[in-house]
Amino acid sequence: MKNQIAALIATVIILITSCESSDNTSNQTPPPQGEIALEFQPQVKSVPITAPQSQENILKEKLFEEGWERQTISNGIMPDCFNYKPAYGDLDNELVVSVGRGTDVAIKLMSLSGGKCVRYVYINSGNTYRIKNIPEGRYYLKIAYGRDWISKLDGRRCLGRFLNNALYERGEDILDFYKKTTSDGYSIPSYSLRLDVISGSTDNAFNSSGISEGDFNN
Repeated sequence: MKNQIAALIATVIILITSCESSDNTSNQTPPPQGEIALEFQPQVKSVPITAPQSQENILKEKLFEEGWERQTISNGIMPDCFNYKPAYGDLDNELVVSVGRGTDVAIKLMSLSGGKCVRYVYINSGNTYRIKNIPEGRYYLKIAYGRDWISKLDGRRCLGRFLNNALYERGEDILDFYKKTTSDGYSIPSYSLRLDVISGSTDNAFNSSGISEGDFNN
C-alpha cells in the first residue's frame, strides 16, 4: 500500500513539473514584432504612370526642337522672307480664292516661264481673298492645306508648313493672265477658285497633283 501511495505521489510530482516546464516556455519573451514586420515587409515604391507619347506627338516635339515656331497669320500677303519677291502689274485683274471651313490655305502663284513665285498669300478657313493686279503672264499654283501654320528661319529665308492635317499640291491648270484682244479693244481675264478639304482629301474644281513639303517651299 505504501508503495502504491509513493508511486502516485511520484506521478503527481512529474505532472506538476511537466506543467511548470510548459508554462515557462510560454512565458518566454517573443522577438519584437516590429523587427519581424521589417524583416518580411516588401519594399513598395510609388512610380508615376505616364501615358506613352504617340508617334505624331514625338514628331511635333522634334519640329519645335529644330526651331519651328507657331505663327498666327491673318488673311493676306505673306512676309517676303518666304523665298519670293511680290510682283504687281498695271491690269485690274484678280484671282479670287474662297476657302471652305475644313482647312486653312497658303497659296503660291508661280510663273510658268521662270518658275518664280510672284505672290504668296495665306487664307484662313471660311474666308475669301482677292489676289489683285497680277502681272501679265501664265501661272500655276502651289497650294498648302492644313491647320496650325509654323515657320522656321533657314539662313535668310523662311520655310513654312502646316503642323496638322498637311497636304501639298501643284495645280495642273494654267492661269493665263495675258489680256485678250477683242473687236472693242481688249479683255482682262480674271479667275475664281474654291478650295477645301473634306475627310482628308481636297475638294477642288481644278486639276492638281500632290507634291512634297520641300517642293512647296522651293
